[in-house]
Amino acid sequence: MFNLILLFVYICCVGFLFMIYFTLKKEPNEATRQDFIDVNDMPDWKPLNPVAKRSNQALKKMYKGNLKNNLV
Repeated sequence: MFNLILLFVYICCVGFLFMIYFTLKKEPNEATRQDFIDVNDMPDWKPLNPVAKRSNQALKKMYKGNLKNNLV
């Protein structure tokens, strides 16, 4: 019975060593090179239409706390 347990432990150890060997044998994946964006590059903003301008004005008033009942 004791020999059977030792055989099982031996097989597990050998299997574990094989698993470690094949894991370490793999070549590491190389990271792909990425170009960094230019942080000083400003996007081309399109001018706002009249509805968007009024919405921006209302939002600015809301953030400043000046909007009471002027939602129309």
